[in-house]
Amino acid sequence: LPKLRGRRSLCATPLPSPPPPPAYAEMLLMSAEALRSGISAAAPWSAPGAFDKHSLSALASEIERLPMKALPMVKAFAPSNAADAWARDGAHIAWSCLGEDCGRVHAPGTTVLDAVTENAAPLAARLSDSRDGSAATAAIGEWVRTLADTTGRPVLDADAYLTPPRGVSASLGWHVDDVDVLLVMLRGEKRFRVAGSRLGSPTTIDLTMRTGDAIYIPALNFHTGGGDDLSDLARNNHSVLLSVAHRPLPAAAAAAA
Repeated sequence: LPKLRGRRSLCATPLPSPPPPPAYAEMLLMSAEALRSGISAAAPWSAPGAFDKHSLSALASEIERLPMKALPMVKAFAPSNAADAWARDGAHIAWSCLGEDCGRVHAPGTTVLDAVTENAAPLAARLSDSRDGSAATAAIGEWVRTLADTTGRPVLDADAYLTPPRGVSASLGWHVDDVDVLLVMLRGEKRFRVAGSRLGSPTTIDLTMRTGDAIYIPALNFHTGGGDDLSDLARNNHSVLLSVAHRPLPAAAAAAA
């Protein structure tokens, strides 16, 4: 905060607003060409330090401050879910809400960070949706649009996954998605494992993601996030992960990328 001079009244001096999150271009450390090529690849990949960790902290803070009532969709995962289980074996949602109803799940003024702490299990919050062009904040909308322009891959939607401290870190366990996904760690740590597209295929990525790290997972590749082997940082602090979904490329286009 700026230093106060003389006898200026604290009450008469409004606190400055938090600085806006840095622009996307200031966050990207890997080359735009490498990201553009990688996000169209047919195989999963990881890129530790792909984004500037200090810049991402501001984006994480903006997400954490979002009021529940401002979000189009929120899903809270059940505390009984486990990272090593298969999603079909009972992983489930503790509760979910849409639009205005998200403001009624908790007390008025509850933020996303408040909600994940109370739930003691991961929470997914929809940040942007291409179907109606909505975005939780202008900065998030601009970040997503710039990512799409940089990669040439339109973004279907973007979600934030928040994991509480001293709670369950798994969301769905091993599962596949029908979209291509780019994961970017905004704050904290979370383990991610990625395998192939066939049941029982070996794990090809086993990475404890830290702020700035990225993982790309093409559609229908098995993956799971979370685990019990937490570091002290992960055990005592929450984490924020950005998950960006893209419509799958045709197989021929992905193979040629």
